[in-house]
Amino acid sequence: PGDVITSIASLDKKMFIRDKQFNTPLELALRCQFPSSQTVQALLSHCPQPYAETKHTGGSPLHLACYMDCPIDVITGILATFPDLALVQDAMGNTPIHIACSVCLSVDK
Repeated sequence: PGDVITSIASLDKKMFIRDKQFNTPLELALRCQFPSSQTVQALLSHCPQPYAETKHTGGSPLHLACYMDCPIDVITGILATFPDLALVQDAMGNTPIHIACSVCLSVDK
């Protein structure tokens, strides 16, 4: 699926519009039970607005990845691509590390 997503995402930035539930393709990828770091990276590399708020809490995609307890390679991939997201606050004033701590993410993961 990563190759398919990369091929489609690279065609046109309009591919990143929100669906009827207001999700972006990146949000949907992060909400998967087992999100693929390759899929997330493909979306990030073509995403026109990586800082766009998610519908989750008005936070960034990094907030959502922490909230969803995504694998560490997904989270480090987001940080490697957009390190400034680590400092973005959501609607409640939380940074991604606040979210990670509030959902009790394991440091062993």
